[in-house]
Amino acid sequence: MMMQKMKSIYLTVLMVFVCLVSAFGQWHEPKRVTEKFFPEPDIEINTPAFQKRRGFTTYEEMNVFLNNHIARNPLLLQMEIVGKTQKGKDIPLVTIRKKSGNTDKLNVLFFARVHGDEPAGTESMLYFIDRIVNDPSLGYLLDKLNFFIMPMVNIDGGESFSRRTANNIDMNRDQSKLQTPEAKALHEVVNKIRPHVSVDFHEFQPLRTDFLKIAPTKALTTPWDVMLLYSGNPNVPSALRNTVDNLFLVNIRKKLDEQHLTHHTYYSSSNHYGKLSIPIGGASPRSTSNAMALKNIISLLVETRGIHLGRTSLKRRTYGGYLAALAIAETAYRNRAEVLSAIEEAQNDRSDIAVRFRSEKVADYTLPFLDLIRNELVDVTIDASFNTRSTPTQTRPLPDAYYILPTEYDAIRILQNMGVEVTMLPTAVEIEAEVHTVLSAVESASEIGGIYPVSVRVETTKRKVTLPAGTFKVDTRQKHIRAATVLLEPESSNGFVNYRVIEVETGNDVPIYRFTK
Repeated sequence: MMMQKMKSIYLTVLMVFVCLVSAFGQWHEPKRVTEKFFPEPDIEINTPAFQKRRGFTTYEEMNVFLNNHIARNPLLLQMEIVGKTQKGKDIPLVTIRKKSGNTDKLNVLFFARVHGDEPAGTESMLYFIDRIVNDPSLGYLLDKLNFFIMPMVNIDGGESFSRRTANNIDMNRDQSKLQTPEAKALHEVVNKIRPHVSVDFHEFQPLRTDFLKIAPTKALTTPWDVMLLYSGNPNVPSALRNTVDNLFLVNIRKKLDEQHLTHHTYYSSSNHYGKLSIPIGGASPRSTSNAMALKNIISLLVETRGIHLGRTSLKRRTYGGYLAALAIAETAYRNRAEVLSAIEEAQNDRSDIAVRFRSEKVADYTLPFLDLIRNELVDVTIDASFNTRSTPTQTRPLPDAYYILPTEYDAIRILQNMGVEVTMLPTAVEIEAEVHTVLSAVESASEIGGIYPVSVRVETTKRKVTLPAGTFKVDTRQKHIRAATVLLEPESSNGFVNYRVIEVETGNDVPIYRFTK
């Protein structure tokens, strides 16, 4: 009898879940839920989306909005084209800076719409631009900061309202290979402006089918306005991670609290062989929050609730992204010395490379959810993995240099696009190096970005090798070296061997050599 009752409740919840989701993937949040937990703020936002009743700011509307602001504020605002999308659309970069005698300002990079179906990021960036140039109380920020803003990076995806780029690549999984011109344009901007702070603005999906497995008798959704993702990769120097934790995150949370917006560290859901868990934070170098941090930049990713919500709570979502951006700007302004000190310390960090690492597992972790049926918050106990607290399981000392054989031009091109300095040997040389010999190579059953990753085991020995003329050298005493090390170590997840930028075979040497004087 009890089993039959539970089954009936589950089927009822499932029907409610299905009814909430439209045929177009959008879901209709119950009005009573929106009114209770996500009411619109009493503010005016003048971006193009809020001048109409349907849709979001289009690419053309964005350009008109930006050009109008530039025409009214030519001394503060400039715009340049930094690349083209796969469909030929110009990718704009907006610069906001005040010409003054202070040439020692911090450079702050904001970018949005890496995923085309996450429009609130663009709205937040346009609103931020408008407020910085039109709100006199914010003008002081330009005394110590220069802002560089890319409001819509994946324009093709934005126009078709699809997550991926035109060649079906998830751009936030493309930071290790740079397969898209959009990702290359982003990294070229980073290499050019050398930001001290970098923030990527996204939206997250609050309603997930996985949540049905957590509590079958409840219709659960994520209850937060804003979720914050920052690097948990142990290869990011501790000076940077501590500055993010102790300064930037504290001030973002305080700003959101003041405006009664809820927040949490970013998490999603993972269904591994039928067992559901919650991964909290992120550590993969293929995503922007880690990729930028590995370049010795203060790096964050801001997620507002929104995927599949349509225009529901759009003003609140836009405001949440704007508040996070403002808090980050204010923190950078007030803590310039601390930011510069952290970056300098990170640059001088010669700690071991975390080749492999694992997240901290926590069983029976309590996490609040929003029950759409009962219209109330409920605590749920579930297994969680904290990527924000990763522990190395395999390390190697940072060498003085890496040598890469001339055959691996694709790898070199990616490194150069990332801003890594590479030189070439004019003549053959003999050196004593660490050599990796492949003991096994196992191909993944799952495809990522058009390839099936390979996991390898290697034996590392030290011996003399002759490097031919044209061999590439990567000196490890340079700014972006941490971004290179996670790609060049053969066992590294998302590295060149794993992602098959460099192909290897069992019994052969990996064409990457480690050299230490």
